[in-house]
Amino acid sequence: MQYIEDFRKELIRQEKSENTISNYIRAISDFANFIESTTGDSFNPEQLIELDIREYKAYLLNIAKQNPNTINNKLSGLSKFCDYLVALDILSTNPARNIKKVKIQNKNTAPKSLTKSDFYKLRREFHKSGNTRDIAILEVLYNTGCRVSELCNIELDDIAISERKGTLTIRSGKGAKYRTVPLNAAARNAIQTYLKVRPLSTGSRLFQGQRGH
Repeated sequence: MQYIEDFRKELIRQEKSENTISNYIRAISDFANFIESTTGDSFNPEQLIELDIREYKAYLLNIAKQNPNTINNKLSGLSKFCDYLVALDILSTNPARNIKKVKIQNKNTAPKSLTKSDFYKLRREFHKSGNTRDIAILEVLYNTGCRVSELCNIELDDIAISERKGTLTIRSGKGAKYRTVPLNAAARNAIQTYLKVRPLSTGSRLFQGQRGH
């Protein structure tokens, strides 16, 4: 598309690095493909609105499940492109200006789990019950510090477990923050035990009840 090619030339004129130019152009091309596949219409930069950018961000975060740094870089590229279109009077305002970046929670400020002494009696009762789902819920809450609302939204592919390690990805936590939390042995074992008996037909959410996740 001519607008994208002209933007490339402008970036070269501004002496941007080859890596920066490549990232910006790829971000715009990916966005153009999203618009075309979603609307069925050809990508027309003259008709961009804020909703387009907002929906693209939601797609990258919740459907494509891309890394927050990747998402933020794409949003930066789109904003630069929109600034360029505004400078040419093709757009009256930058539709990406009010789209907030994905917040990444600092590991040092992540929630802390309760001590074993505080939680031991309740934890013991759960394990004595033998309910694998409830045990897994308890162990995930206890060992990751995730909130109940975050736990309810965990999907199967948010869990990554290998022989010696595992991670839980919280894609939209408090304040819309994205973070990755390590799973210790207790949480991994509880999840794996539960998955062996979890019905396959209950959807993509990890934890399901009789009335849904």
